[in-house]
Amino acid sequence: MTKDVEVYLDVKLRPHRSLSPRGFRNLLLFIAIILFFISFAFFLIGAWPILGFAGLDFILLYYAFKVNMNEARRLEHIRLTSHGLEIRRVSPKGEEKVTSIEPNWLQVAAIKRRGKSSAVRLRSHGKDIFVGSFLGPKGCKKLAEDIQQAVDEYRVGGALTWTSA
Repeated sequence: MTKDVEVYLDVKLRPHRSLSPRGFRNLLLFIAIILFFISFAFFLIGAWPILGFAGLDFILLYYAFKVNMNEARRLEHIRLTSHGLEIRRVSPKGEEKVTSIEPNWLQVAAIKRRGKSSAVRLRSHGKDIFVGSFLGPKGCKKLAEDIQQAVDEYRVGGALTWTSA
């Protein structure tokens, strides 16, 4: 007889991006039109090198926005079930890494790392795993509270009970 898997926490974290792909296209189109008219005006008065610089500006802006949009592909999936805690990370390139942790000895803390942003530290058996580094301080605190509450429910919910055959 198999026991159903009980889910205590299932959270998917993604970095916030206020610009949608459609907004990205529209913004770049708007910038291209503005740069074209400005550089064309300079071309008419004899400052033709401005055309090249405007083109370079556009290429650099496109690259910067593209890098920013690619970061939106980042994903952290934190799932605590009766089988344990699993953290699945997907990088902007699509590379996936899965880490499993035994939640009975898990310590959870929202921290501010030196020189870096806030994060949630998950510590078990002397190993630290940081999640939610793209969240703000309030988001990290809320995530840490949610994880701690789920771990507490896991510990009380029968995961520590012993059975004899």
